[in-house]
Amino acid sequence: MKELRRTRWTVVLLLLTGCVASRGVERGLLLENVRLLDPENGAFSKPLDLLVEGDRIAAVGDLAPRAGVERLDMAGGYAVPGLWDCHVHLGYLASSEELDVDTVRAEFVRRGVLYVRDMGSPLLVVKELAARSGGPAVYYAGPMLEQAPLSPFLAQRNEGLPGLAQPVADAADVDRILDELVASEARLTKAFGTWDLELLDHYLAGAGESGLGVALDPGMPLFQGVPLVEALDRGVTSIEHAMSAWSEVLRDDLRARFDAIRSGGGGLPTQMPFTFEVMALGADSIDRDRFDAVAERFARSGALLCPTLSVADRWRSEPPPAPPGMSQAAWQECMRGFHAANVVLVTELARRGVPMLVGQDGFDPEGVLREMTLLESAGVDRAAILRGATLLPARWLGAEGDLGSLEPGRVADLLVLEADPLQSVANLRGPRLVVQRGRVVDTSTEK
Repeated sequence: MKELRRTRWTVVLLLLTGCVASRGVERGLLLENVRLLDPENGAFSKPLDLLVEGDRIAAVGDLAPRAGVERLDMAGGYAVPGLWDCHVHLGYLASSEELDVDTVRAEFVRRGVLYVRDMGSPLLVVKELAARSGGPAVYYAGPMLEQAPLSPFLAQRNEGLPGLAQPVADAADVDRILDELVASEARLTKAFGTWDLELLDHYLAGAGESGLGVALDPGMPLFQGVPLVEALDRGVTSIEHAMSAWSEVLRDDLRARFDAIRSGGGGLPTQMPFTFEVMALGADSIDRDRFDAVAERFARSGALLCPTLSVADRWRSEPPPAPPGMSQAAWQECMRGFHAANVVLVTELARRGVPMLVGQDGFDPEGVLREMTLLESAGVDRAAILRGATLLPARWLGAEGDLGSLEPGRVADLLVLEADPLQSVANLRGPRLVVQRGRVVDTSTEK
C-alpha cells in the first residue's frame, strides 16, 4: 500500500507547507446569511444565521447582531457539517520517510475533513496521533484482528508495519485484546478475513459489551473468511469494501463453480485461478437480479457499507505487480474488471437504498473528495453521499448528539462552500471557511 502511494505523495508533499492554524473567538462567532445542510433530509435551509459560542453551536435562525461577537457574512454560502473519512490507515503515514505527519494532518482540516476512522494501525502509533492537536479527530480500531494464523496478505503487511495486524487464537485472546482497546480509548474494532463463526460470535458479543463498533474487512474479493450474509446476520454494523457483496451476486454458472470450489476445500491453489477469471469478467460476472436479497439483508441488519471505490480506481490506473505466473497485461485486465465490478456493486446497492459511508482506504487529504466523486459517478445520490460523510459515521459511533449535524448544542465543526454540493460534490473542493471546534481555521497553504 505504501509503495503504491509513494510517487503521488512525493508530489503532494511539495504542495503542503506548515501546520493548520486557527483563531479563537473570545465572545463568539456569528455566521450570517448561510444555508445549513440537514443531512438527514438531504436539503439546505434558506439563508440563516448560525451563532457559535465556545466550541458549540449556540443558536440558529434569524439572529440579531451581538456586542463583541465576530460577524462573518457568508453571502448565501452552503454550510456542511465537518466531513468524515471513514477508512484511513494513519499508521502508514506515521511510518513514511518522505511525509511530515503534522503537515498532512493539517491538510485534512483545511479541506474540511475534521474526523477520520482509522481502520487498522499499530495501536500505540495511532493513539499517539489521535492525541496530537492540529489535525482531524481520530477514532481508531487499533490493529486489524484475524483468527490465527494471519493470512499471507496480512502477514506480509505486518512485516512492513509491525502491529498493523494481530492474530487472535481463542476467546481468551479476544477478551484480552478488547480490554486493551478499551483501555487505550479505542472507539471501534476491525475484524479481517478468516474467523471461526463461534469465535466471531464471542468477539462480536464482547465488542458490544465494551461499546466498540465493529467493522469487517472481507480480506478476499470472493472467498471470504466470513461471508457477507453471515456477518450481517451476526450483527456486524460496518462492512468495508464493495467487493464484500460480490460472491452473493455472481451469475448462476459462476456461483455453482464458486460453491463447488468452496466446499471442495482446495484452498488458495484452486480459489485464486477462479478469482482471477471472475475479476477479468468484471461486470459480466454479476447477476443484477440477485441484489434485492443482499439489500434486504442490509436493511434488516441496519449495517452500513463503506465501498472504498478509490481502491479499485487506483488499481485500475496503477496496477500493482502481477502475481507469479501471470503477465502484466492479463493482470491489468483483471484490475479493469475488478473496478468495473465494484462500480456495479455500488450502483445496484445504492439504488436499493443500502446506506454508505465515505472512505478512501489510505491517508490522502484529497481522498475523501475523490471517493465522493467516484460514488457520484457510480450513481449514488449526492444527498446520500453527504449523509455518509457527516451524519451516518457520527451515528455509527453513537456520537450524533455532538457531531454530524448543524443543530444547536452540536460541536461547531463545519465548512462553508461557495456553491451547492447537492448539485455537484466537486463543490466541496476549496471551502470558503472551515470551523473546527468553534475556531476559524486558516485554510491557506502559503506561510
